[in-house]
Amino acid sequence: MPAKTASFDPRNYSVVYEEMIESKESRECFRKYLTNTSLSDETILFLDELEYYKKEYDKSIAEIMEILKLENDTLNNSDSTSSITEFSRPTTFKKKSQLKKVTKQLRRITDKSNSIFNIYIKPSSEKELNIGHIQRELLGKHEKIQEKFENFTKLISEKETLGKSASSVSINDTESSNSSQEGSLDSNESNLYPLCSEIIELLDYQKLFNEVELTVHMDLKMDQFPRFVRSQFLLNFLKEKGENFTRTIAIDSSKGVNVDLRFKPNDLMDKTVSDNHIYFGFTLAEDTPDWKLIQDKKLYQSYCSKTPYVFSSSRLKGMQLFKSVMYLPYSFDDVWAMWVHGDNHIKFDPQAHTDYQLHKYVPPCEEGLKENSVDKPMYALQLLTSGLDYKLPFVKKRYFCMTGTTIKDPFNDMYMYVMHTGDFSQDELPRQENGIDAFALSYYIFYKMYDNMTRLVHVMYGDANFKYNSNLILEMFWKKRTKDIYTKMDKLMNELTEGGTKKLQLSDSVDDQCYDKAWRDNQKLYPNRSWYLEWSKSNREKRKSTVFKKE
Repeated sequence: MPAKTASFDPRNYSVVYEEMIESKESRECFRKYLTNTSLSDETILFLDELEYYKKEYDKSIAEIMEILKLENDTLNNSDSTSSITEFSRPTTFKKKSQLKKVTKQLRRITDKSNSIFNIYIKPSSEKELNIGHIQRELLGKHEKIQEKFENFTKLISEKETLGKSASSVSINDTESSNSSQEGSLDSNESNLYPLCSEIIELLDYQKLFNEVELTVHMDLKMDQFPRFVRSQFLLNFLKEKGENFTRTIAIDSSKGVNVDLRFKPNDLMDKTVSDNHIYFGFTLAEDTPDWKLIQDKKLYQSYCSKTPYVFSSSRLKGMQLFKSVMYLPYSFDDVWAMWVHGDNHIKFDPQAHTDYQLHKYVPPCEEGLKENSVDKPMYALQLLTSGLDYKLPFVKKRYFCMTGTTIKDPFNDMYMYVMHTGDFSQDELPRQENGIDAFALSYYIFYKMYDNMTRLVHVMYGDANFKYNSNLILEMFWKKRTKDIYTKMDKLMNELTEGGTKKLQLSDSVDDQCYDKAWRDNQKLYPNRSWYLEWSKSNREKRKSTVFKKE
């Protein structure tokens, strides 16, 4: 029985997803939680199978290296030190047994990859993952592996049928032509080595499964993990395991948590959008120890930050961040087509869009990569004014002068609309004078989950310049806002799609606020750029510097 400290309270600890998922015991606890709460556990089981595949792949590659007597310096793979992607010098199968052993190892890892595809990837498979467009890409890779391996075994079969049994078979055309003692090779035999190398490269888990692995982790972290870390199920598990174990997967948050804001003091006063604004959106979208759950419904949740943040000490008081996570049972493309049409915003969010007006649109330009000004921005700019009626007694409407942009990340089927207040004059962005200027940072992030489910994450930081700040009032306001937006958006989507039977056409939407135009213009300047992968890589590097005390 693990030793327990009398004062140990697991509620003082915040579990870190990356540490939890790497621990065999806590990972199994997570899987049991998913099963017990009627949530799907195929994602955890897939990760278990993938870990096994990685070990078996590395083992098979080590065997092949030994068989071919290759040194480590013959490997050329920047992504994985464990796989062979290119043989950089002439290599021969000196005995028939070598070819036979290599074939056995290739068949071994090919069969294991087939097992993963048959259970988790193929349509209508036993535990099919909801991975969107990645599924089609993976199936294409799988088909190519099957084709190459069949060709490889076919060439071997033809060789055996022809009865060619030279004492030393060269697998390199150059060596074959220069070495008379090896004898000349027929075309079938000379193709064996390139095929072997290509199959090994195609089976490399970094290239074959890396994208789906990242997607699965993202879905687990954003959907099931937030409920798991707040569950009595996990609390009981940590009480049983004790403080020493808890410290290996969690951090002590009883004295506060440091959150990487990625912001400079003047970021809410800037008139443009930078990489930091986009990266911060990903940070806020995921569940961190600083988020307190204040409303938990089946298809939407509300959160507020435990810590008040100050982005500009000269003009802003410390305020909480607020977040809504909503699950809309409609396709990703339909939800986006609805969002693009400006008039729809008044229907699902009249509170913030009654006085919403786009004053100017500025396309991005290459000069903006160095200058990043309103005239020459690095991202397309949507310059706008907006009003927000808090509907509180004796509280005037607040007005926001904002700059924003929209991106589409090619990696994870995601749109992000980010906007923040800027230090604009009345001449630059006119607004009504009977209200009060306020300051804010806001995100709307759309994720494609699967065919008929879209996740919407809405985050807001705001200083409405109240004479007093009441966290209780603001939490009540945010819970109501989350419920209202979800209810009205769901109703609107149901009407537009005629109960989910009609496909919305983006061409029918009037993009008067330039949401769609902005991401397309940004994509032209940054083709194939994934801000999510950049942010994810930066986070991994930061985690490497975090020390967890192991038992």
